[in-house]
Order: sequence, then C-alpha cells, then structure tokens
Amino acid sequence: MVEKAENIKNLLVKYGYGDAETILNEWNYVKGWQEEYKYSIKSIHGLKGGAFMMACISEMQKCDALDMLMYYDTRPSILCGVFDYYTCEPLKGYYSLMWYGKFYDMESYIKCETDVENIYTLCGTDKDGKVMCIVTNYSDDDNSPAKDIKLDFGKEGKFEVYLVSEDKDGELVDVTDNLEFNLKRHNFMLLKEI
Repeated sequence: MVEKAENIKNLLVKYGYGDAETILNEWNYVKGWQEEYKYSIKSIHGLKGGAFMMACISEMQKCDALDMLMYYDTRPSILCGVFDYYTCEPLKGYYSLMWYGKFYDMESYIKCETDVENIYTLCGTDKDGKVMCIVTNYSDDDNSPAKDIKLDFGKEGKFEVYLVSEDKDGELVDVTDNLEFNLKRHNFMLLKEI
C-alpha cells in the first residue's frame, strides 16, 4: 500500500496537483473476490484481520504520501472487522483502532525501523518523554513463524505489555523492563512506559 500511495502522490505532483489531499478509502483485508472471498470474511473477523489492520495502520503512518486512511467498515456488517455482526461486541480489529487512537494523546510520533520480516511498528512519546509502541507480527502466510524481537528505545524503562492474540483481547499480560519478546503469528502488542 505504501508503494502505491507514493506512486499516486508522485503522479499528483507531476501533473500539478501536489497539494491535493490523498486518501486511501475503504480498505480491508481481501485475499480475493472469488474462491477466496469466504476465507477473506473469516479473516476480517478474526485475529488475522486485526493484525492486518494494525500492520496497515503502522506502515501507512510512516507514509508521507498519504493524508488519510479510512478503514471499511466499522458498522456491524459482513466486512466489519471491528464489531461482531450480531452482538456488536468488539472483534480483534477493535484493538487496532483503539490502540491507534491512543497516539492522538502523544506529544510526538517516532518513525521506528525494524529489520525483522513481517514485523510492523508504531511508536511515539508523551509530553513526559515516555514511550508507547505497538508491535505487530503480520503475514498473509498462515504458516509463518513466531518472531523473536528485541526493542531498543535508546533508554531503559519499565513497560506495561498488552496483547491481542487468539486468547487475549488487549489485556495486560506483563509489566517488565525486558524488551525481548517472542511474538506469535498475527499477534500484536502495545507497550506503554510507566
């Protein structure tokens, strides 16, 4: 998505519309519209769909070529990965949006780098310089492995760790100063310095 957004922005600049707002509207996890459609719907509603949302948000936040990213759809529907169609209870994707919303209270956004394939990050600091970071292990390959990651914020600190996994829904799972983790496929975690 980043490469496509950058290509579109370059075309806008080339043809004199460099100041035009760029919006990626109605995006969602879709593996295909034919045989893969049923699989896509199941994925949207599950852990994979939530991890896809968080990975996309994390990557597009780093993309200067995009002004807005509009998820489709938060109304309870077959394409909604945020709320259950029948009960309106939160799905795994809910935590992607909720956690991203926490960054509106941050003082600054930090473009963080990763050299681990399929790991996506989003990071910021609050007015007191305390770090908040989201780390996502997303791959379209349902057999991709867990990933060992080591975070380096350039300082030591103690962090609350919240997890979205098959059996966790954004719950506090640890308070630690050890920033080495094994993150399973399609899991994502929020680290908040305390």
